[in-house]
Amino acid sequence: MKTSSAVLFALFGLFCPLLSWSAPSSLNELIVLGLRTNTELQINQLEINKAHQAIVIEQAMFDPEAFTLIEYEQGRVPFVNDPFYGRMMTRQYQGAIGLRQRFTTGMTASARLLTERFSGFDASSTLDPRYRSSLVLEFNQPLLRNVGRVANRTAIDRAGYQLQQTELGFLLHAQQLALQLEYALRRLALHRHITGLRNEALILAERLVEFNRRRFDEGLVAITEIQGAEATLAQRHLLLAQAQQEHDLLYEQLNRQLGGQLPAEFNPLPLFADEMTPGTNVNAYPVLLETARAKRLDRQIAQLSLASQQRQLDFYHQQLKPQLDLRLQAGLNGLAGRQPTDTPYRGDWGDSFTSLSSADGYQWGVALEFSIPLGNRAAQSRQRQAQVTVQQQHYRISDLDLNIRTQIREGLLELKHALEQQRISAEFERLASIALRQEQRRLDEGLSDTFRLVSFQDKMIDARIARLQADTACHLAHANLTFVIGEIFDRYQLYLDANGEVF
Repeated sequence: MKTSSAVLFALFGLFCPLLSWSAPSSLNELIVLGLRTNTELQINQLEINKAHQAIVIEQAMFDPEAFTLIEYEQGRVPFVNDPFYGRMMTRQYQGAIGLRQRFTTGMTASARLLTERFSGFDASSTLDPRYRSSLVLEFNQPLLRNVGRVANRTAIDRAGYQLQQTELGFLLHAQQLALQLEYALRRLALHRHITGLRNEALILAERLVEFNRRRFDEGLVAITEIQGAEATLAQRHLLLAQAQQEHDLLYEQLNRQLGGQLPAEFNPLPLFADEMTPGTNVNAYPVLLETARAKRLDRQIAQLSLASQQRQLDFYHQQLKPQLDLRLQAGLNGLAGRQPTDTPYRGDWGDSFTSLSSADGYQWGVALEFSIPLGNRAAQSRQRQAQVTVQQQHYRISDLDLNIRTQIREGLLELKHALEQQRISAEFERLASIALRQEQRRLDEGLSDTFRLVSFQDKMIDARIARLQADTACHLAHANLTFVIGEIFDRYQLYLDANGEVF
């Protein structure tokens, strides 16, 4: 995870506006450029910020909350014993202010200051108007269900797992993009080579037409020799046009991945100058498998998903317990009023707070509340669902491990056969070159004809294309194998220096 995080922060540093185009001098520089400019990767990066905010949202449930209450109530109460009015008007003003908070232990606590003014007849008090104020502390602590970290921090922990998955998903996307860029660049370079070969073949065909025309003028060959050479020339014009079309399409695809930064005259061939052919060791499978199990980001994502689902299962298991809550309350009361005049509590609204501060009155209480749904079927079903989800994830990881093993074996086979085809194509090119030179000498001596020479030329072109295709396939097989084992960034040397720069 530390290595992944370091690369993650390195990639974050890549996403800054490009002031001007700087032509890459190597494959690695082009990969860095692609990571900077690719829009899809930038969109994917923003998901990380959203995942950070999801953690904040879940943590906010433990933020303190301020509350206040302002209330007015008026009524008319009839009284049988009142000979004058038969009814009495009452008015009540009430206000409260306080704080409440939930803690990770499951306890909720609140502190509130209440005050009220009541005027009118009240059989419970002779004060009119009456002012009451109180300061009350309340605590509610679960003892069985909803107690502890599992019950109260599961959502936060799962959001943390999701953040790690999102970060790794971003890195995985960057790895996939890097591999796609190499594929696109090597295919573009291949077809630039092929276009060059097709152009050389066209030049040979033009020379052959001119050669046959001179020989025809000298009476050495029939008109059919010219016609055959012209047909070959037309065919090679067509092949060149097709090669140029494929090259241009590949250029546009690569340019799209680079955010349209690629210049029209871009030549990929210098990026692969002096490139060494990769090797392979068919006995390296056990080492590559261990490397892949440690470095594959999709496997790390799957493990995080399992940990998140296991945490959810623990939460649902805790919810099977009955509800048993301990409630505590403590408070101070104060009183004041205007009538009658001989009461010790005579005073205004502010005097009720003075009475409160002197602890003139108090209150406290304790309670235990127990409850459990009969049968508790909902909690049991949620737990069973979570158990199934965890088991499914175990199967997914096992299947992923099987895929990793298969992909490594396939990658080794692909690289092995690509190297073999590279060797064979090189020999094919060597022999085709010798045969073409010999046939050209035979034609110059009048011992051959156009049709045989064209056939040898075509074989030579096919041999060169086959060698280029084998070279490209060899490098792409090696790139794919490094991706399969999770070392694609090591291939492109994406590291951080002391200043946080990528090189």
